[in-house]
Amino acid sequence: TNVDTDIVDTGITMKLQGGVVGLELNNIVMNDGFFTNIPKFGGHILIPATTETGNLESVSFISLMGSCSNPSHNPAAPTAGASGHMAITTVKGVSGAVEIDTAAEKLGSYQFQVCYKLSDESSFKSAAIAIEIAEQLVVEASVNLGQALSPGRCDEILATVSVALKTNQGLSVQAFDSTVITASLFRCSEPCGEFLNGFAACSVPCPDDGWIDVTGSLRNGTEPLELGVATFENLVVDRNAGRFYMSFLWLRDGKSTATTDEFIVLPHHINTSGVQIGDVYQVGAQHEPATDRCEYGLLPREDVRCRGYATLPLVQVLMVDSRGRILDMVVEHDSFRVQAELEQGDQGLFDQDYALVQHTSDFYQREALDVGGAYLNTTNTAVVGMGQARFEGAKELLVRRQAGLFFRVQLRIVGSSQEFMRVHTSAFSISPSAIAIDPFNAAEVYQPSCADQQALAAIGTSAEIPKIGVKLTDAGGHTLSNMQCTACISLMLQTLTEDDCNKLGFEEAGCGEVAWTSRPGYYCTNDIGGTRTTPAATQFLSQPDCQALCEADQDCVAFNYYSPSTVADLLYDSTCWIVVNQCVQALSSQGGTLHLKPDDDTADAACKCPVESFDGRDIKHTVYSSNLISGTRHVVGSSVVDGQAELNGMYIKYVEGLTLDFQLKLRGIDLTANTRPLILVQKPLPLSSDPNPYVPATCTCVFKAGLTMITLDENDVMDGVEDPPITLPDVSDLPQYNTQNLFEMEALDCICKPTSEQGQTSC
Repeated sequence: TNVDTDIVDTGITMKLQGGVVGLELNNIVMNDGFFTNIPKFGGHILIPATTETGNLESVSFISLMGSCSNPSHNPAAPTAGASGHMAITTVKGVSGAVEIDTAAEKLGSYQFQVCYKLSDESSFKSAAIAIEIAEQLVVEASVNLGQALSPGRCDEILATVSVALKTNQGLSVQAFDSTVITASLFRCSEPCGEFLNGFAACSVPCPDDGWIDVTGSLRNGTEPLELGVATFENLVVDRNAGRFYMSFLWLRDGKSTATTDEFIVLPHHINTSGVQIGDVYQVGAQHEPATDRCEYGLLPREDVRCRGYATLPLVQVLMVDSRGRILDMVVEHDSFRVQAELEQGDQGLFDQDYALVQHTSDFYQREALDVGGAYLNTTNTAVVGMGQARFEGAKELLVRRQAGLFFRVQLRIVGSSQEFMRVHTSAFSISPSAIAIDPFNAAEVYQPSCADQQALAAIGTSAEIPKIGVKLTDAGGHTLSNMQCTACISLMLQTLTEDDCNKLGFEEAGCGEVAWTSRPGYYCTNDIGGTRTTPAATQFLSQPDCQALCEADQDCVAFNYYSPSTVADLLYDSTCWIVVNQCVQALSSQGGTLHLKPDDDTADAACKCPVESFDGRDIKHTVYSSNLISGTRHVVGSSVVDGQAELNGMYIKYVEGLTLDFQLKLRGIDLTANTRPLILVQKPLPLSSDPNPYVPATCTCVFKAGLTMITLDENDVMDGVEDPPITLPDVSDLPQYNTQNLFEMEALDCICKPTSEQGQTSC
């Protein structure tokens, strides 16, 4: 029978059968003498009004030493030692329920025997069972063995909590299994200090008035008592995080409670916003108020105020639940703190295998500019408020002494090693303010030395390009001294006419080997130009052999090829059909494949000036070097170490009078710089009257000017003694002076100095 739980909430049922009163607790028959506990507030006992031996009229509780039939021991009115006669009535439509609230409140906390009276009898009889009135029942909460509430995770099930109903003496109470225990959640709104033992606890206690009721964030917080224990196996903290404790209340009396220890709940995970994939942030100038002190040496160069920096946009770190919703966390009293660290991809070249930059002091916050210093051993953090940490204002993130590709910011909750408490921004690039080039002293004329003329004989007469030095700088011209990247500077020759390109271009291996075009399911008809087949003796010619026949035939434009099995089935003359003059394509119904021969013009065009696309530029193969960027055919490049790069070992075909412009580019970033023009001039004239060999480097200016070397006698040195006049050869016997070059050299500040070689003086 379904009975209202408010009526039978003690779980006790008394049944009279054959003159014997039986006691059931939660539908379980108990032995005689069983003592069940009833709290002072009482409740209802279910007693069927109609029995086999008559109708029950009333029951009473009296002392164990008393007599049910003695009115003085079993008075009609309640006393401290007897319940009085409690009539069996109909409560909420249920026939046969005894309300014991009033009697239980007056009774002392003792054991009592149960008496009953039938309606057709004059006196009470003993039921031979006993009950105990408990002063107050208590609840005890405990976390299941081997589990811990802290740290929990938002939106995930917490450790199981068991809540037991007991007497003051610690005895289990099972008489109220129809009642429920409810859980409440409280959150500390005061600082936690530091998280201890892997987020198990806080270092700073929460004051009594610092707890806020956030029960609305607790799911599955109601469980029934079963055999005196309520088991909470599915507790979940929803859309909240921080420091908590739970309180468990027995709703039947409204005052019996138990609490857990404090525990920490972490966000389900964290997200970030602000940096967009592919963003480029440029390094600017140094902190303006400190410029003079930096330049005059009043501040160390490594002071954060003395370096230009790139500024990141507002970086936000969001504490979220499993659905990505920002958590309902109170303003900063959470003590969650987010730390930001700068990482870069492998070799500054790949979007993978990220690691912290070697010099962590290159990553700092704007507040450091107010303090200064080298910013060593300092962390970048922001506290969490309203479910998010914001790196803005004084906490804005800055980067100095760095540039290149594939940077990202790692953001993590301080003290946490869990992966879900870690997040990374999108990858971004940092651009230097400028590429400073130190290629030549001025717009130089370059003449290959004697050694250069012997080099690279395989590619003809060539000249070595002077070494090119590169520095990556901030807006103040200071080198980005911690910038490191592999093969990230590339060189190309600019402003080439088609004629220049034809003169300077190097042919590559495989040049002209343009791929054939294959079209399965097609063939060339013989409607135009005709076709012819290979001889019958080579009926089952292979495809490579068929292609070789076509290549050897000047008139061949394509060939049709059929598999040997097809030829055998269809009784074709051959697998290989050579097409001459012209090809009219048509669908093949016999499984043929058409192979089109590349024309000569296509092959020749690929050889005239080979081009390779790299980093958004089409680079023509006009510079020869063994220092190529990995994975390219002819792109000359260099790595950047400590903000500097050097390109050398580069050669170019020698073309008299050609002016060359070289451009350098930083890989993946739209930043370029041009060298000064480089002019190729005529080869040096032979030495006219020099019996001894001279090291070309000692008379570079003379070579460049095309002047003749005149050897002086050893006694004709400038020793202060007047010597006979020098008899010069007749001018007609000397090569013409290239005075044009001489004037140009003087205009370019090239100073020709007398040099001594093997005891002789020349100028």
